[in-house]
Amino acid sequence: MTRSSRESSSRRRSSPAIIRIALAVGALLYAASFPAEAQHDVKVYRIGVLEIVGAASSNVNLSAFRQGLRELGYVEGQNFVIEYRSANLPVEPPTKFELAINLKTAKALGLTIPPALLQRADYLVQ
Repeated sequence: MTRSSRESSSRRRSSPAIIRIALAVGALLYAASFPAEAQHDVKVYRIGVLEIVGAASSNVNLSAFRQGLRELGYVEGQNFVIEYRSANLPVEPPTKFELAINLKTAKALGLTIPPALLQRADYLVQ
């Protein structure tokens, strides 16, 4: 085998590799010609619910809240997630009540506070 025949056979062997590279480059250029469509970031709102009663006790309110969000077009799991926590704390009624009246705010609102209520107030804010 002569030198020229060896060179031509090596060219023949490398031509499929060149064709593969040319096809790969062509495919990349073809794919790059299309505009890329990015996924839109969808904000998922996290709503935290903390109550002092168990989940069963507040189920009616939570269901109404979910229904209201659905009516506004929100989809649970896609637009919002509700994280419910129950504290299960003992509730003690208050032992002392105080009445405070803000006279400046009442005057700004045009309210007249009855004198009997003013006498019963623990604090009067001027």
